Amino acid sequence: MIVQKAFKYRLFPTDEQAAQLANTFGCARYVYNQALEFRSTAWQLEKKSIGYHTTAAKLTEWKKEPEKAFLSEVSSVVLQQSLRNLDTALTNFFEKRAQCCVRRVVMCWMNYFSLYVSGIVRLAAPTMTET
Repeated sequence: MIVQKAFKYRLFPTDEQAAQLANTFGCARYVYNQALEFRSTAWQLEKKSIGYHTTAAKLTEWKKEPEKAFLSEVSSVVLQQSLRNLDTALTNFFEKRAQCCVRRVVMCWMNYFSLYVSGIVRLAAPTMTET
């Protein structure tokens, strides 16, 4: 049996780290909203259902576009997690387990998924240790 654990930490980042986190959260919201629009448009115009793998491929395309080059400045793990979150939200909606997902705007709670290795939480840019 696999046991999953979750830990909740409160971080007190430096100004530079706070700016990087804000940039990361902004990019995650942007990718979520772009993917939602991409999937909605595909359904409305072509009645075509788009899944995670197609949106992940689209993310790669977006990162290559000059006007969206800022997406390459943050961890791809965070952006891919946004796509997974959207996929889960849409699955839950279509299986009648949740209301329709809507565009994300700035929220008071900001969550971050990351790799936990040897007591250090690894972020996209500077490393922050747990306190």
